[in-house]
Amino acid sequence: MSLINWIVIGVLALLAGVMANWVPRPQWLRNIHLFIALGVLVAATAVMNFVFQSEPDENTTAIGTRELDEEPRPAIATDTYVLRVSRMVDTNDEDKIDLDTGCPGWGDMWPRVGPPRCGELGDVVVDEEGIHTGDDKPRLLLLGRESAGGHTSCLAGLTDESARRVGKLPLASLGVGSEICVKTDFENTGLVRIKDIATDQNGELRELTISYQVWTKR
Repeated sequence: MSLINWIVIGVLALLAGVMANWVPRPQWLRNIHLFIALGVLVAATAVMNFVFQSEPDENTTAIGTRELDEEPRPAIATDTYVLRVSRMVDTNDEDKIDLDTGCPGWGDMWPRVGPPRCGELGDVVVDEEGIHTGDDKPRLLLLGRESAGGHTSCLAGLTDESARRVGKLPLASLGVGSEICVKTDFENTGLVRIKDIATDQNGELRELTISYQVWTKR
């Protein structure tokens, strides 16, 4: 019980003692009054204890609600990452990102040629026409403007058989603020947000600035 409970019980006990002794009367009558007062005290204590235990604690309820509403923490999160279209072997690590590691990725080719890198298959690759997956498999899902990207929405969309997952998204379908759910080749869930798009004089993609989050498969 809380401190307030004990204070109230103490006051009731004090009143019980006063009620039993403040007026001169035979001892047997005072004993009866004392027993009655103690009975009232016990009953009041039981009622108060039941009421206070039944009331939900605001802090506990609020924290519990927040924990239910909060999404899981991403395993990898980066606020700014720049992908640059590459036409040369010595820069072919700049146009791909492996979301499973957060490192520059590789294309679906063998043997692998180009600068060494810590990533594996690129989950998001840029070229002049837009973005695509490293192996062109349909693992991209462009969210609508009314949808809020996150672990829950991306996981639901990427596992929904009726969702329109694609292997390539043309530049015309993308804009600053666009959100793309990605199922990585390791079956993890990623969310990519486009922060900036740079094109050349011909309107072809040159650079794509993104942020991303990745949640590992449970």
